[in-house]
Parts: sequence; C-alpha cells; structure tokens
Amino acid sequence: MYEAISPTVVGLHALLLILWAVAAYYATSLTKLSTQAVLKQRARKLLWLLLPIVLLTGSLVLTMTVPYLRLSGPPLHEGLLLQVPMLMLSTAAMLLFSLPRLWSIVRYIGSSRKPLCPEQRRLAADPYFVTPVFVSTASAACSLYYALAPPLALTLSWKQLLLPPLALLLVFGIVAIAQQRIHRRLSSPARQAA
Repeated sequence: MYEAISPTVVGLHALLLILWAVAAYYATSLTKLSTQAVLKQRARKLLWLLLPIVLLTGSLVLTMTVPYLRLSGPPLHEGLLLQVPMLMLSTAAMLLFSLPRLWSIVRYIGSSRKPLCPEQRRLAADPYFVTPVFVSTASAACSLYYALAPPLALTLSWKQLLLPPLALLLVFGIVAIAQQRIHRRLSSPARQAA
C-alpha cells in the first residue's frame, strides 16, 4: 500500500530535528547571557541558523509533496496529511513571530561589554520569540515520526497517528506557560529595581 521510504528523506527529517533543537537551545540561552556583545553575537548565530532551517523545511515539503501531485502518483497517506501542514504552520509562525524579534535583538542591541539591562532581557525572553522555535522543534520531531510511520501504517490507527499533533499541542502549552512566567518574572518591579 505504501511505497518504500527513502533513507534520504528520513535523514533530512533527522537533520531538520537536530537543527531545530540547536535553535531552541540558542533561543532559550539568550536570557542567561551576561553582556550585550555576547547577546548580539548569539542572536546573530541563531539568525544565520534559521536560514538553512527554513530552506531545508521548504525543500523537504517539496520532496514530500511533488510525487503526490501527479495524477497517476501513489495515494496520499495519512501521515503526510498531518505532516506537511504541521511543518508549514510551525515554520510560518517562526517567520512571523520569532524572526522579527530576533532581528530587533541583532539590530538594536549594542556591541559593548555592558551588562544586559532589564528591557534587553525581556526582549530575549519574549514568549512570542521563543515559543514558535520550540513548537517548530516539536513539529520536526512529529514529522520524523510520520516519516518512519508509513511502513507501520497497517498497524497504526488514527488514534496513534493523531498522538504526535496532540503531543505538539501539549508542548506548545507548556512552553508558552513557562515563557510567560519567565517574561513576567523579568518584568516584575522587584527585578527591575535590582
């Protein structure tokens, strides 16, 4: 019923997951940095890391969907119906929310050795900056699961196919709440007075 999974596609999914995990680590470590120069340097690295991630996501979506666009192509399997929108929506959220905030960090924070002020820490801990990166990481993990799931599709039910998107929603909720708490803690008057 399903065609053989290309090891190249599975390898691209694994590479995408690794790149998103590194990006998520960089995004969360921005609030822990000590000087403006280090923050600007790390934000610039993250910005350059997001470029190949977006290109890899686009090429991966194309390699997954082009064989199914032909009229005589194989039927579209259930995992792909969930996989492509998940990758596209999480990458679009990152482009719409995370990238402008990251660009403002790179552009407006100086290169001095001064310690970070509370406003700069709040900018680095913005939930709209960090959460889409984490959701994209979880989306890449779900996508890797769906790349490996079609050989098992005869034994997988719809409940098992819907498990990764539900886990993605759970990750989204946990990260959003955690980032709101970090942002609120950095915005508290007691923290600003210190």
